[in-house]
Amino acid sequence: MPYGVTTAMMMGHSEKWLKPILSWKNKPRPNELDIYTLGGVLVSDQSRKPYVNHVIVSSPLAAKQKVIEYHKLGIRHIKL
Repeated sequence: MPYGVTTAMMMGHSEKWLKPILSWKNKPRPNELDIYTLGGVLVSDQSRKPYVNHVIVSSPLAAKQKVIEYHKLGIRHIKL
């Protein structure tokens, strides 16, 4: 791309989007954006209804497992 945005960082999106986003990240094309993702936003279980795309983790162990899962997918930054 001679001008404009060349890189995008996505965060807080639905986990349903991870497969295509990671595919774009792992197979960059010269005329398209480089895509990076943080995965879903991890939140603890709350009394209020969380944002639809937040990933609820019920315990510190569940959070650790989710971080490990994201790491295995190639995600290196996570929003907590």
